[in-house]
Amino acid sequence: MLGGRKKKILRMCATRWLSHHRCVESVLENWEVLLEFLKQAVAQDKLKSTEIISFELNNECNRAYLLFFKYVLNYFNTLNALFQSKVPLIHVLQWESETLFLSLGQNFIKKSELNTTCAVRSPYISLPIEEVFFGHECIDLLTTIPKAAANKIRMDYLQFYIIALEEIQRRLPLGTGIFTEMEFLSPEIAMGVKGNKNDFTFKNIYSRFNVDAYALLQEWRTFEINFKSDEKDNLLEMGTEEFWSNITKMKNFNDNFLFPTISKLAKFILTLPHANADSERIFSIVTDVRTKKRNKLSHANLTSICIIRSFLQDENLNCCIFQCKESHLKKMTSSELYDHH
Repeated sequence: MLGGRKKKILRMCATRWLSHHRCVESVLENWEVLLEFLKQAVAQDKLKSTEIISFELNNECNRAYLLFFKYVLNYFNTLNALFQSKVPLIHVLQWESETLFLSLGQNFIKKSELNTTCAVRSPYISLPIEEVFFGHECIDLLTTIPKAAANKIRMDYLQFYIIALEEIQRRLPLGTGIFTEMEFLSPEIAMGVKGNKNDFTFKNIYSRFNVDAYALLQEWRTFEINFKSDEKDNLLEMGTEEFWSNITKMKNFNDNFLFPTISKLAKFILTLPHANADSERIFSIVTDVRTKKRNKLSHANLTSICIIRSFLQDENLNCCIFQCKESHLKKMTSSELYDHH
C-alpha cells in the first residue's frame, strides 16, 4: 500500500521488559502505514475503537513520547540484561549501575554537578529545560509541535529522568565500598591494565569473608609481577571464572600455591549471586513441567526433569540435536530407572 515491507507479528517476549523497546520501535517504523490502515478502517468499519486509535496516532505528541522511549529504554535494557546473565557479574554491578546513572544524568544535570550522590530534584543543578536532551529524533519532532505542548512533553520527560535516577540511587549500589573492592575480580584490574591497584585496600571485604588481611594485601601487591608478558596476554583473554580458576592452580618452585588468600577470596565472591534470575528460571521450569494434568509427578521425577531442562537450556540443546552417548544408554535399565522397593 505504502511500499512498506511485510513483517511478522511480534509476540510478547517471555521476559516482558525486553519486548517493550522492540514494540516501540516496530510501531514507529510502521507509523505511516498504521495511519493509512486506520484511516481506511474508520471509513469502512465505522468502529469507535478504530476512530480513537486513529485520533491518537494523528497526535504528534504521542509520537514524541514513543521516540523518547525508543531512546531511553535502551539504557535500562542494557542493565537488565546484566541481571539476566548466567555468569558471575557481581564485580561489575556497581560499575554498570554508575554508568546508567551518569548516562541518564548527563541529559539534564549540569556537568559540574553530576555525581552519583547528587540531589537530582534540586533545581540548582538542572540544565535549562531547552537544553535537556531527549534523543535526536525526539528533539527534532518537538520543534514541529506547538510550543506549549512541546514544553509540557519536556517537563514530563524531565520528571521521568528524575524519578529514574532516584530509583537507581535507592535500589542499586552506587559508591558502595564493598562493591567497589569486588572489582578486583576483573582480569584487567588484577593485571594492572585498567584502574589503579593501589586504590584497593580490601578493608570492606576481608573481615566479611574471614581472610588474612596482610596476606591478601601482599599477594595483591605482587600479583602482576609473577607473570611474563605472554602469560599476561593469555590470562587477559580469559573470562573472569576461567581467569581465577587458573590463578587458583598456580604454584611456585616449592609446590606451594602462589595466591592462596586472594584465590580463596575470589572463590567466595564468585559464588555470590548478582540477581535472582537463575532461581526464577527454575521456578519457571517447575510451573511448565508440573501442570494440572501432571500434578501427580513425584518430587524425584520433577527434580530430574528440571535438571535436564535446565542443562539443555544452558547448553542451547534440545532433544533433536542432543548427542546420546553409550554411557547414557547404559543407564536405561530397570535397576536404574525404577525403584523396586
